[in-house]
Amino acid sequence: MKYSIKTYLLAEALKFDGDTKEGLMMLKHPSVHLYVLCRAVADRDFMKIRNSDGSLNIQQTGQFFTNNVLGMMHLSENHYSMQDLPCYGSLMVRKAAARDGWGPTLYDIVMEITEQPLINDRTSVSGHARKLMQTYMDGRSDVDKYLLDNADDNRTYPRTEDTFDDCMPGNGEEYVDGWKWDGGSDDDDKWEANPLSYAYNKSTSAKSLAILERGDNFMTWWNLGDKEIQTMAFDLFRELYK
Repeated sequence: MKYSIKTYLLAEALKFDGDTKEGLMMLKHPSVHLYVLCRAVADRDFMKIRNSDGSLNIQQTGQFFTNNVLGMMHLSENHYSMQDLPCYGSLMVRKAAARDGWGPTLYDIVMEITEQPLINDRTSVSGHARKLMQTYMDGRSDVDKYLLDNADDNRTYPRTEDTFDDCMPGNGEEYVDGWKWDGGSDDDDKWEANPLSYAYNKSTSAKSLAILERGDNFMTWWNLGDKEIQTMAFDLFRELYK
């Protein structure tokens, strides 16, 4: 099988259970689309950061977070920047953060364990996230991509009659007649050449389901709930983007 250079480089960047002794686990918030990717940990290690009532001892989590919490992603179905548009039924990435090298793995697993496709924030997208979406668009045959219709431009190409794929442009970019309004005549300035003009999805694998199941079992065993998942997720986000 032949692979493009971009496919090969991303495959090199993906990390799964073999990259950490205890394997990986995905912790999912009980009621919202908030995910935390962690190294699985032995019970004795997790006990070190628990209070007597079972809650997390925030003052003792430094080493645990540094060594075990690898990434977080917060998704939204009806964020204000989507302006109540269907966007192919997608979940929008509101916040995402990952330690060095774990971003592609985080995205891949979340895409596999969510039923809806993903789109990036419609108002602000980091350079790393855009580069990853470019790789999904150009070089990943295992990732499904769905071209969206630009709700701000009735001449996006190709435009469908169905409104289910209508969405706002990503990263607050503007288009006129299917071209970037501040661009030129280069093909890269077309709507369909922008990786943020697509929703992305990926078939569920046994590996990702096992990672999710490991996280579910961990949460059940330690009675973790919304407060603990929020603490893990947003402490990591603040640490990496302070």
